[in-house]
This record gives sequence, structure tokens and C-alpha cells, in this order.
Amino acid sequence: EGEKTWNPETHQVDQADGKWTSDTKAITVTNHSNVGIMAKFAFAPNGEIEGSFTKDSTPTDQLALDTAESTEVAAAPTGTVNFAITGGAITESTKLGTITVYIAPNDGSNYIFTETELTEVAENGGSFKLASDLDINDRIVSSEENFEIDLNRKSINGSCGFIGQFVTQKISNGTIHTSNYGESALWSTGEGKAIVDNCTLTANDYYAVYVSVGSTATITDSTLTGSSSFGAAIASGKNTVLTFIGSNVLNGNVVVEDGGKVIFSGNVTLNGNIDKRDENSTVVCEAGTYNFDV
Repeated sequence: EGEKTWNPETHQVDQADGKWTSDTKAITVTNHSNVGIMAKFAFAPNGEIEGSFTKDSTPTDQLALDTAESTEVAAAPTGTVNFAITGGAITESTKLGTITVYIAPNDGSNYIFTETELTEVAENGGSFKLASDLDINDRIVSSEENFEIDLNRKSINGSCGFIGQFVTQKISNGTIHTSNYGESALWSTGEGKAIVDNCTLTANDYYAVYVSVGSTATITDSTLTGSSSFGAAIASGKNTVLTFIGSNVLNGNVVVEDGGKVIFSGNVTLNGNIDKRDENSTVVCEAGTYNFDV
């Protein structure tokens, strides 16, 4: 934008012509907290342009800043990245996109900040922690490598949920909610193994948890809520085992069919029914406290 100058002869502001510049713009983060932090930068374009971040001319989208403890306020840990755009032509004054700065503790955890990152790490495996609430649009699929995510008391909301095939997926300490028809918050299939600890799993239009094709799922200290037309959880298929331990609240029917097995123990609150659909399926009630007649 051109420089603005007050004109005392006309009582108006004169504005010089705007000009193009290739200068990169700086984003500075200062840490005034008593823990080290990680700042991560992302750019979502409105059009065909691309954005990039650099630090000291080296591409990076992260800044690690030490704790501010034992420092003067004016000397708080500070870091700067530069932002520049390339790509499509800019023909008018318009919004180019949105820069988001994510902040998480720099505690050695592998934090996930975006749906794209969540999709990639689920596919490639490893252990991760969620940095913030996420809205997702696609299934989060684990089929090659074991995957573990600490939801970190955060929520994942979207049309679809997590699905594991032939692998172990462990999900803990948070909330997953799915809205689409036929989509569970958690689905374990293909002889996979699911471990859920201290979670709230809900599905608007299906089972909150679906276990099938010889897979297993162990649910600990969690709340499962499924739709009224389906149920809280289902174990479907030979050698398929769904186990509840600890304290669990199940809002909706628990279904077992086609040779599946459901095992209850601990403190079980079932706001629904046990739907055992054939003689080849099994329901076991081990030592525990139940709100229904075992």
C-alpha cells in the first residue's frame, strides 16, 4: 500500500501509488510461560497460491522456545519465522489465505495439529498426542503400522472416525464423535486389535464401536453412545471379542452376532439391552457391579 500523507492545503490525505514487494513478512512468537513451547505454522490459501515459512533462510514450519523462567520480561525467549507466497497471479486486492499458529508444550511429545497430520501418522504408525480439538472429514485409517494417540483431553469431531485393520490402535483420554450414517467412532476389523482407555465415543447414526472379522477391542473406563437404531457397540463374527473392563457406561444396545463374543467385568452401566442374535455367539459377565440382572 502506498504511503499516506496529510495535505494541509486540501485537508485531505494524499496516498502514493501502491507497489509490489518481494519482502518476506515476519511472524514473531514470544514465550512468557513457565514451560518450553513449540509453535507450529500453517497456511491455508484461498486460491492457487502457496505459502512457505523459513527461519534464517532455512525452510521450517516450527519454532522451539525455552521456558521464560529465570528471565527478565524483556528477555523472554523469542523466535521469528518469515512467510512468503508463490504461485497463482494476484490481480486484485483480496484475502490470500489464513495463517494459523499452533502452540503446544515442548515436552518431547509428537504433537498432531491438523487433520492432514493425523491422517498421515495413523497410516505410518507411531505414538502421538493431540495438540488441539480437530474437525475431520475422512476416516482415519491404520492398516500398515501400529498407531497410538493420546487425545490429551481434546475432541475429534467429524463425519467419520478411526478404523484399524490388521494392526493395533490405541486411543486414550479424549472424545471422538461421528455424524455420518454407517460411521463408528472406532472400528476394528481384519484381525486388528483396538485399545480404548478413558474416552467418550459417540456416533450419531451407527454403533459407537464396531468390532468385526476376528478382531478384538478392549474398552476401559469409557462412555459409549450409539444411535437408537443401532447401539453402543457390536461384536460381529467368529473369533471377534469385545471386552469391557474398569468402569464403563454404555448408552444403547450391545450386540453380539455370527459367533462373536462380549465380555463384561468391573462396573458396568448399560442403558440398553444385550442383543445376542444367535446361539454361536457368547456373552460373559465376570466379577463386577452391574445395573442389570446378569
